[in-house]
Amino acid sequence: MRPWRPPPELLTAAIVVGAVAVVLPLVVVSAWLVPLVWTGFVLLLEPINYRRGRPSWLGALARGDASLLVALLAAGAVCGGLWEFWNYWALTRWTYTVPYLGDVKLFEMPVLGYLGFPPFALECYAMYHWLRGALGPADPDAVL
Repeated sequence: MRPWRPPPELLTAAIVVGAVAVVLPLVVVSAWLVPLVWTGFVLLLEPINYRRGRPSWLGALARGDASLLVALLAAGAVCGGLWEFWNYWALTRWTYTVPYLGDVKLFEMPVLGYLGFPPFALECYAMYHWLRGALGPADPDAVL
């Protein structure tokens, strides 16, 4: 793909929106804010990782490589589907209550809930590399 470098203003806006998305569900308790939990940290941490030169899918897009982003999104979808499949058959299982389309389910998960798994994979990747960078110098031989 053609390299895409996010403008600095977009990175700053994502960090601000991410910070609000992380804090707001703690301040205002509402089931309607649950999607912010699934997106807040990726908006907050991914731009920081990109700016600091840590591994990031934004960095891969800037190099013209979308494969990391696609792989993370696909992995999130597959892992989420497997999680819910195994959860459905478990003797003690998660059950979900959501205020929107909660009765339309696939296994135990409301169908809209599956939309949270791909961004969750992005969030886990961003959290891992942010924490790894915060705890010490990066390994120059690291593949990720």
